Amino acid sequence: MSAPESPTHGLRFDLAALAQELRAEPSYAREGHTARTLVRTSDLRVVLVVLRAGKKLLEHHVNVTASVYSGGRIFTQAEAALSAKVEQGGNVTYWGDPVVKSSVRFGGVVVKGTATDVDRPLADLGIEGPPPVPPIPPMPAVPAIQPISR
Repeated sequence: MSAPESPTHGLRFDLAALAQELRAEPSYAREGHTARTLVRTSDLRVVLVVLRAGKKLLEHHVNVTASVYSGGRIFTQAEAALSAKVEQGGNVTYWGDPVVKSSVRFGGVVVKGTATDVDRPLADLGIEGPPPVPPIPPMPAVPAIQPISR
């Protein structure tokens, strides 16, 4: 098993392949569940948990860190603490009664969701995924600098 990745430049995971790999581990065969930490930093941890059908994940309380840059949305249920950072547009919606530390720069919002929506699926709230990010156009070639003749 490799060390958790650094999210410095963004990450992508093939969750289906990782779940299949975890199901092949002896602990899954023995106990019906296993987990792998995918990202670990001082204030962020992303863990993939695989459970056999019928198994339950016991409730536990953790601090939540949510960060949105340049658009996008995060929906979370935080019980103890929420650190939310939004830059250049975006939305962090939370449920629960956490201590909230938020930072919004250049547009965006951190808001508490309504009690009636806490257990509803996002599709029932009329929330669709964010639109795809357009590709960045290539930079034009920079002409060579000509020496000044005198």
